Amino acid sequence: MKIDDDFLKQVSSLGILNYNSEKCSILLNIDIEEFEENEEIQKAYEKGKLMGEYEIDIRLFELAKSGDLNALKEFEKRKNKNK
Repeated sequence: MKIDDDFLKQVSSLGILNYNSEKCSILLNIDIEEFEENEEIQKAYEKGKLMGEYEIDIRLFELAKSGDLNALKEFEKRKNKNK
């Protein structure tokens, strides 16, 4: 299988959604072993997962700044979890 930029973008998108390896391999139509063992694929997947967390944190931070107390609590909880 050829791994190109478009494929890696798909992998990253699945990471953003925090899909597990099994779901990703099915959606990408590859063996789960290849998904889990290919360094390039794993790097794109982990980057996607981090980007998803980043987007959530940014949104919670913005809501907290505007006075949303629930968002502030959730942001603080996520911040402490990531220490």
